[in-house]
Amino acid sequence: MAPKELLDNSNISISTNKSGKQPYVYLHIVDNGGAKEKLKSPGRAVDMQISITSANNMLYTVVSTFPLPNLNAQKEIIGEATPFTKKKVRNELTDGNKVKVNGYVDSRKAFLKGLRFFTPTKESVPYGFNDELLGGRITLPDDWAYVQANDDTIDKKIPLKITLAMPWDGVSDFLKYHEEINKSQGKEDASKINFQKISEVVLFASSRTKDKNSFAEFFENPILTNLIIDKLINEGLKHPSIKEYVDFKEVNTKSDFRDNYGTVNLTARGSVKNNSTFNVNAKAMFTPQNFGLAAYIFRDDKKMNNELENRLEKITLLKK
Repeated sequence: MAPKELLDNSNISISTNKSGKQPYVYLHIVDNGGAKEKLKSPGRAVDMQISITSANNMLYTVVSTFPLPNLNAQKEIIGEATPFTKKKVRNELTDGNKVKVNGYVDSRKAFLKGLRFFTPTKESVPYGFNDELLGGRITLPDDWAYVQANDDTIDKKIPLKITLAMPWDGVSDFLKYHEEINKSQGKEDASKINFQKISEVVLFASSRTKDKNSFAEFFENPILTNLIIDKLINEGLKHPSIKEYVDFKEVNTKSDFRDNYGTVNLTARGSVKNNSTFNVNAKAMFTPQNFGLAAYIFRDDKKMNNELENRLEKITLLKK
């Protein structure tokens, strides 16, 4: 579960305790700084906790990781300070470290405390997840996995619920791909990344904006909106800054905005540095306040999953 290089270069402890009424065994791994070099990772040293418990005659494991303060960088900052400000800079950094680390620890504890284990029932619902804005229950193939996140860091007025799904057998390949991304430092390195590791993924996103009229201007002149959006997408995908990494071809768009409900359908083929080709089939949906997205991305040598395509076509955005 944890890389050998991390275990060999960390302080490790084992303890037991309860989170609420649920007993846990904790394996706590704190990187002492050596693992980063052994793993050849540009990332920071980490604090990892593996929490193990049992319920319903099953064993559950929860892994949480957060970055530790970059002490080497802080030493450089202190070193650059004047003799009169060194103590102040050191105190500010130390206090800041405590606040950040304590915040991560509190989030870890709150997550465990919020977990609920329930006895499986004979009645079951199709495998998938709930997104009320995208019509309720979204079903996925039984051999797929998904991860979700709620994000308001891009724009607090437009909080996003994001779901990324892919076949189980592609999860490890995706993690290796993500590791390559972390190691790539520039454009030349990015061209060496083997994007072919990912055979197919589906991205879902939805948002109910804070402002009830965030997208209202799209519906003021629907005919003009249709023309402008199609033009912007085609020109945007051909922009030099995009083409430097991804070359899109056979781009087809169709926008339809009317009666406070709009859709933008996009199909395209693309290649990454001319060595990895893929297809995109996406649908974005708008109301004056809501936004939704369902995008299926699959490798060029793979046939699109017809069952999944039909499911995505049926997804509609909540209109109110």
